[in-house]
Parts: sequence; C-alpha cells; structure tokens
Amino acid sequence: SQLIRCLDMNSAGTRLVAGTWFGDVLLWDLQRHELVATFQAHPDIIHAIKFDPSGQLLATCSYDQSIRLHQSKDPSIFQGRNSQGR
Repeated sequence: SQLIRCLDMNSAGTRLVAGTWFGDVLLWDLQRHELVATFQAHPDIIHAIKFDPSGQLLATCSYDQSIRLHQSKDPSIFQGRNSQGR
C-alpha cells in the first residue's frame, strides 16, 4: 500500500502520475484503468511531481533536497499512446 503525496495528469489526459511518501512514482493509464509503471525516484517523500508539456519528461522533487528529471525509454509510457499512435 502506498501513501500518495502528490498527483499530476499529462496534457492529453491519458496518464495520471503520483508521488508517494516513500519516494516511489506510480503511473496509471486512464483509458485502460490500470497501473502501467512504478519506480523508485527518491529515497524520501516526493513533494511535487509534474509532466512537462510535451509529455516526454517527468519532474520530481523530494524532501531529500533533490530535483530529478525522468525520461522513459518507451515514450508511450508517459504519453499514453500505443505503437499505432493512438
């Protein structure tokens, strides 16, 4: 069970991302209603999380006094598009 601290939605409205009290990032596909990715972004509480306008990057900042940019090797993970561009 994760305690969610902050949320953001991508500009297309297809992805919802959450930062947790344990430093994890949770990413949901809003069209399929499923969790599609999780990863440890920080060793401490994520204070804020934000998609960039293009949907290709995700920024997180934490109580560990760091700001990190995350980019997926698969752009569809953050953007919410499948291989056919939908």
